[in-house]
Amino acid sequence: MANPTAILLCASNMLEHIGLKQHADAIRNAVKATISARKVTIYTETEMGDCLCQSTSAFLDLTSL
Repeated sequence: MANPTAILLCASNMLEHIGLKQHADAIRNAVKATISARKVTIYTETEMGDCLCQSTSAFLDLTSL
């Protein structure tokens, strides 16, 4: 299983690289907002602790624009 946070942030870097900064910022902001709400996957929960652990697909739904 892949870490959705890493995938989303890599995608935002790619978008910024090809000149789509607005799109890249939207993805980064969605990821930041989801993590700030402490709704994270097991990959991040082990580092943060005391979070509402989400499945990978639930995390991706939470970061949807």
